[in-house]
Amino acid sequence: MQQSPPNTPFLFVFSFLFAIFLMISGPGTAEPGELERVSDQDLISKVDRAELERIVRDLSGANEIEVWGLPLRLSTRYAFTLGKEIACQYLVDEIREIGYEPVLQRFALRVRRPALTALTISGGGDSVFVGDIYGRVFSATSSDDFQQYDMLGELDGEIYDLEIDSIADPPGTIWAACGLSGGGFGAVFGSSDGGRTWVEEHSGSQVLTLHTITMSGDRGIAAGSSGTVVLAISVFGEVYWSSLDPAMFGYRSIFGSASSGEGHFWLAGTGGLLYEMEDSGADWVSHDLTATTFHDIDFYDSRRGVVVGNQIVFYTVNGGDTWTEAAVDVELRCVRMADSLRVLAGGIVGSIWISEDGGASWNELIGACPTDEDAVAVTGYGVDRFWIAGGNDVRMLDIGPPSFCTVVELTDTIMGKNISFFHEGVDSPDQRIILSAHYDSYSSTDPEVCAPGADDNATGVAAVLESARALYGERTGKTVEFVLFDGEELGLRGSRYFAANLDTNVSYEAVINLDMLGYDYDTDRSFVIAGREDSYEDSTLAAMIVETTAALGIELYPYFVPGAPLSSDHMAFWSMGFPSILLIEGNRGELNPRYHSCGDVAGFIDFGLHFESTKAALAAVARLSGYAPTPESEMAALRQNWPNPFSDQTRIPFYVPAVTRVRLSVYDVAGREVARPLDDVRFEGNHEYEWDGRDDSGRRLSTGVYFLRMRTDYYEAVRKAVVIR
Repeated sequence: MQQSPPNTPFLFVFSFLFAIFLMISGPGTAEPGELERVSDQDLISKVDRAELERIVRDLSGANEIEVWGLPLRLSTRYAFTLGKEIACQYLVDEIREIGYEPVLQRFALRVRRPALTALTISGGGDSVFVGDIYGRVFSATSSDDFQQYDMLGELDGEIYDLEIDSIADPPGTIWAACGLSGGGFGAVFGSSDGGRTWVEEHSGSQVLTLHTITMSGDRGIAAGSSGTVVLAISVFGEVYWSSLDPAMFGYRSIFGSASSGEGHFWLAGTGGLLYEMEDSGADWVSHDLTATTFHDIDFYDSRRGVVVGNQIVFYTVNGGDTWTEAAVDVELRCVRMADSLRVLAGGIVGSIWISEDGGASWNELIGACPTDEDAVAVTGYGVDRFWIAGGNDVRMLDIGPPSFCTVVELTDTIMGKNISFFHEGVDSPDQRIILSAHYDSYSSTDPEVCAPGADDNATGVAAVLESARALYGERTGKTVEFVLFDGEELGLRGSRYFAANLDTNVSYEAVINLDMLGYDYDTDRSFVIAGREDSYEDSTLAAMIVETTAALGIELYPYFVPGAPLSSDHMAFWSMGFPSILLIEGNRGELNPRYHSCGDVAGFIDFGLHFESTKAALAAVARLSGYAPTPESEMAALRQNWPNPFSDQTRIPFYVPAVTRVRLSVYDVAGREVARPLDDVRFEGNHEYEWDGRDDSGRRLSTGVYFLRMRTDYYEAVRKAVVIR
C-alpha cells in the first residue's frame, strides 16, 4: 500500500499552525520543496507503532486475517504446516500493499522421504550408505543389485557427509559430519553397528555446522561453516577430537576435504583457497587459486588430486605443489577419482562430467541417468562403478564399457520459501545492504498445532516490513534488500541457502538480522548486538548502530557482545567477508521466557521496546545505504496560488515528479475541510488548477483566510489563500 499521510487531528493542527506561520511571514516565503525535505529524524518518525503491533498480532493469531479470500487466524508458522504457507502469502500481500514486488526463493526444506546429501561405500564394495538432511541413514546392498534402500537408523542432526574407515575400534565405523537441529551448530557422530545407532562424538560452542569429513590412517578431519575445523586422532582404538581456531581459516566455510596420504589433509571451500596440513594441525599452508567457491576435493594418491567448484576445476600431478586450471562451464558439486586418470564429477541439474586424463579435460556424459536433481555427493568402487546422490535420487552408473545407469527415486519434497524485495539505490544499485528476519516459528510442545511466535519472530518480521514502508519513496544511494527467511528454526535452512546463492554480480556490504525484539529483561531498554568475536567488520557495524541510535535520541541502549552464543540467520553470512550482526532483546538467559512455547503471544510483547528497536534498525540501514532527503528537483511542490487575495478565480500551481494521485483540499481557520477541488491522478510535470472559490456544495466561500492543502502519496504541503468578496 502506498501509504497516504494519516488524516488525524494532530496532523491537521500541525499543518494549521505551520500555515499560520506562513501567513505571518508573508506570501511566498517558503520555496518549493522546503516543506517536504525529510531529515534522518523525520525518517525514523515515519515508523508507525500501531502498524508494528498490527503485524505482530496478525502473524501470532491475535487478529483474524484474510488470505486467499478467506478469514483465517494463525496458530502456528512452523515450517512444515499450512500455517507457514498462509503466513508466506500474508507477507507477500503485505509487501505488495506497501508498493514492493516480492521474490520467492524456493529451496528443499524437507523430503518426507530422504533429501539426500551424503554417500559412502563399504570397503568391500557390497554396501552403499546414503545420508539425508534429516539425520536418517539408508543402505542398499549388492544382494539386490543396489535397487532397494532401507532405513538403518537416525541421528539428531543433519547429515552432510559420511565416511567409513578403520580409525576406531572396532573397524568399519561410519562417521557423519552434521549440523545440529535447532540452528547453526554442528557435531561429528559415529556408528559402530553399521548405521543403526549413533553417538555424538564431538560438538561444542565452537563447532558450527560440519559439511565434510575424511579419515586417513589414525587421523581424521571434519570441517564446515565459518572456519570450523576439528581433528581426530586414534590412540589404542579410542578416537579423540579437538577444535582448531577458525581464524586460521579466515572464518571461511569449508565444503570439501580429502587426504593425499596418512595424516596429510586438504580442505576446500569459499574464497577459492585450499588449505593443506602435513602434521598434527599446528601448521597449515594455504593455496590461493581463484576467487570462486570450491565444493569438493579428492585425491587418488599422494600426487594426483582434483578440486571442483563454481564453473572451475583445478588438478595437480605433483602432490599439490602446483595446481592447473581446467575449463568446465558448469557448477560442479562433488568429485571422485577412480584412479590416477579417471575422474567423475557431479554438477547442478544432475549433470555428470568425466575426465580420462586426471582432470585436465572434461566431457559431459549426455543422457546418463537424466534428472533435474543437483548431484551433491558421489562415491565409487573400482574404476568403473559410481553412485551419485542429490535431491531425491540415487543413481548407479557403470561407465564400462559396456555402460549402463539405474535410478532409485525418492519423492515428496517440502519446499521452503525465502521472501525478498528491494529498495533500489539510485547511485550504486549493485551495492546492497540486507535487513532480514525469519518468519517461521516453533514451540517445544506441539509446533504443528501451537507455535504463535509473537516475539520469535513476528517482532523481527514486523520491523523489517515497517522499515521498508518508511523507506518507500525515499532516496538511498545503495540498494536495501529486505529478506524474510524460512526454516530458521530448523537450523538456519533458509538463510544458509540464501547465503550460498548470493548474486555474484552484486556487492553485499552488511547484514542486519532482527530476531526477538519485544521483551525487556531489565526494563532498561538495553539491547544486544551479537557478532563474531575478534571481527573488525562486525564490531565496526555494531559501533555505528550504537552511535546512530544515540545521535537520533532513540530510547534504546544497544551494546556489542562479541561471540555471543545466539544462533540466528546472521551466522549464515559469516563466511562471506562482510559484516553480519544480530539485533536481539538480550543475551542467553535474558530472552523472553515464553519463546518456543504456546505462550509466545502478542499480549506479552513490550511494543514500546519493539518500536524503539525498529527505529534503531531503520536508522542503521538508512545510514549504511546512503539515505539522503530527496532532491528538490525530484520532489512534488505546491506553489502559491495567484492571484492572492482573489475574488472569483485563482490558479493553484503545483509540480509532481511522477504519476501520482493529487488531492487539493481547502480548510477554514477552524480546521474544517470546506472544499476538495481536486482528487485525481496527474502525470509527471507542472500543473495548474483553476479554482472558483466555491465549496463542495457550489456555494461561494465568504471573505476570510483559508488554507490550501496538497497531498500526494509521499508529500504534503499547505499554502495560505485569502478570499475577498
